[in-house]
Amino acid sequence: MSVAKEQIEFRSVHREYLSIRNNSLLNYLISEQLALKNHLHSRAEHILKEVESLEGINQNKIISNVMQEVLQSIDVAYKNNKKKI
Repeated sequence: MSVAKEQIEFRSVHREYLSIRNNSLLNYLISEQLALKNHLHSRAEHILKEVESLEGINQNKIISNVMQEVLQSIDVAYKNNKKKI
């Protein structure tokens, strides 16, 4: 009889263990999922900021090249008109 009682108590303890283990695994997986989402969000945000920065640099470079070409064409036109006068 005492053996059966011990087995019943063991079964109860084992069920509690399984419940705690499953809850722990679930909490761990939820935590890892949130960490992954946060990581992906921060990486995407960082990439977008880098692209924005590079796009700004690219625009400034294009504007600088256009301004340089305009100034050169003005210099050429000034020199050509100066000779005619």
